[in-house]
Amino acid sequence: MQQAYFDEDKIEVLTECVDKDHAVLLAARASKAHNELYKEPIDAAILGLMDDPEQVRVGINVIDHCSRMFVAMTLMYMTTYIDENGSKCSVVKDDPALMLRDCSCSKEVKEHICKRIDKLGLDGYQCIAVGRIINSRLDIISLLPFIDDLRSDSAEAVDNLTDMVLSVIVLTESPMTVTKHVCGRLGKLGLSVLHANSMRGLVSSKNELFLNINGISDLFVEYNRHVISNLRTYFGRRCAMVGYEFSDADSIRESDIGIAVPDATDSTKSESDIILTEHALLSVSSAVQTSREICQIIKGCMTPATLFPMLVIDACNYCTSTAMLFERAKSSRSPDSLKAKKIIATGAAFGSYVALSTVVFFMITTRPDFISVATVIAVYGDVNSPLPKGIGWGWAGFIWLYNFVLLLSLMKVLDRDKMWMVMLIFPAISGLILVWSICAYHAMKVQQQ
Repeated sequence: MQQAYFDEDKIEVLTECVDKDHAVLLAARASKAHNELYKEPIDAAILGLMDDPEQVRVGINVIDHCSRMFVAMTLMYMTTYIDENGSKCSVVKDDPALMLRDCSCSKEVKEHICKRIDKLGLDGYQCIAVGRIINSRLDIISLLPFIDDLRSDSAEAVDNLTDMVLSVIVLTESPMTVTKHVCGRLGKLGLSVLHANSMRGLVSSKNELFLNINGISDLFVEYNRHVISNLRTYFGRRCAMVGYEFSDADSIRESDIGIAVPDATDSTKSESDIILTEHALLSVSSAVQTSREICQIIKGCMTPATLFPMLVIDACNYCTSTAMLFERAKSSRSPDSLKAKKIIATGAAFGSYVALSTVVFFMITTRPDFISVATVIAVYGDVNSPLPKGIGWGWAGFIWLYNFVLLLSLMKVLDRDKMWMVMLIFPAISGLILVWSICAYHAMKVQQQ
């Protein structure tokens, strides 16, 4: 999310003695001053509605400025002051639901406020209630609707992550309607949103439906880490968390990979593994793609690594092939892992195969009758054998091909990866052609003798 955005056209005033400008002024008085070192995003957005933030507290004498807790751990402030007429009053910003519980409004006004909040929620807006306390009586002055603008590349970044078969879950304290609206704006992300109160039942029963949700609504920020912990503990998933508020530090610490955006708080950055230097989330999907490419390169380098001590003569060839991997590596479209044991076993099998082939080729070249006798008898026949008439070179080549295809089929069952099959097919076909050519050459020499 980016900074909160307040829509002045949707501001609703609930009392006749206050207009929109004065309602914004009261909300600004219940915010941190413009010259404070750190301001909450909500306060900064409210001060942005003022033509001159320096005039917010002109003409009043501030007595007290204390903080209250808002949903999402955002600090809401109450300011007590003496106004121009010498009267003492307090202005406060708070969650409308909490303020409705404590205010002295009529039942009709409370119902109107609830309907207004629900209607704004369908458009993705949340509300802050601005109240005024005079003589211990709390009255709601206005509703300030705001919306968290998505970053310009959020939808594209989510699309890239979903294309890579990664699950994206939006964790928010917003109501269900607002959360669905946010998920609908995030590209291909679905609208399967779970209420925080329903989460415990799915987790305790290890229901797989928990893995198919796209967002969790009405979730207190301090419970974000419990969501990540449940995904890791009960479902064995690896989680990455993107955050920027100070309340995200615990959930980032709980995740496998913590990612902090450039404008994150210092506490969040200190707990993160990766700190983005640009205001762009596409770098997250790019990092995933790069890591998968590196994984493919490591696989390609490790597989023929066991062949180097066995075949020194092919060192240059394999070095060239290894260098080409950096140009030809393609990232996997699904989650990938290194599988070092499988790579070492595959490389050892390839090395043994090549070493055995070298021994066989050496014996063929030094002993002409090593492998050609059976092939010559099968091709030309022998009156002293059960095959007086030969089958010809065509059928002999087919038999050799059948044997190699049988070997390849076995290896294909052991490993279905396309890259490994490419590495298998080329040496197998080359070996087949070479062995068949040598056999044909020696058979011709025997026939000439």
